[in-house]
Amino acid sequence: YRDRNGLPGNRERQRYRAGVLEGFHSKLREQEEQISSEETLVWKGDSKLQTYCRYINPRIRTRYGSGVTDSAAYRDGLEEGRRVQIHRPVESKAGFGGYLRGA
Repeated sequence: YRDRNGLPGNRERQRYRAGVLEGFHSKLREQEEQISSEETLVWKGDSKLQTYCRYINPRIRTRYGSGVTDSAAYRDGLEEGRRVQIHRPVESKAGFGGYLRGA
């Protein structure tokens, strides 16, 4: 993105990446909302599990940041993120095993 648009530094490239991630995240959120409630399981949480995780990992802290400044690079990233598609891998039970067989 930086090379294609002739940007001098990394700041706009990082904003673009943040936009891609946010766009893809919003796309996943929309897909999740479209799934009917009849097909989903709802997990209510487990307070003992949460207590145990905090006991095992006592140094985990929540951090907050100022976010990303809205820019053309960020908006371009949002558009790209909404177009990202991840396909399932091709699975094969049998077939070609490679060139080194019997070598």
